[in-house]
Amino acid sequence: MTALFLRELQNDQRLFWRSREAAFFTFLLPIILLVLLGSVYGDNDEIEGVRATTYLLAGLLGYGVVSTAFASLAISLVIRRESGVLKRIRGTPLPTAVYLAALIASTLIVVA
Repeated sequence: MTALFLRELQNDQRLFWRSREAAFFTFLLPIILLVLLGSVYGDNDEIEGVRATTYLLAGLLGYGVVSTAFASLAISLVIRRESGVLKRIRGTPLPTAVYLAALIASTLIVVA
């Protein structure tokens, strides 16, 4: 059971890192937004003694985590269901719980 989980986790990680879109929206888009919005607000704006870019950084870190979790897990499950991948996986000896646990663990690895 553990070997199945580790193999599926490895496959999910490989699928994620091969996807240019996933890497862009996970890592590069928050950095681009931080640079663009940070240049608009600048270092002179302060809210209760804290620079606006500090608030912006915290918000964009949250955005990165949430978008990764939703894009990697929810959207990929829907795409796999619509393309028939989940039906094909049900026809294999891989238990459904192991498959879902590997997907969740893969998302947690990317988020962490």
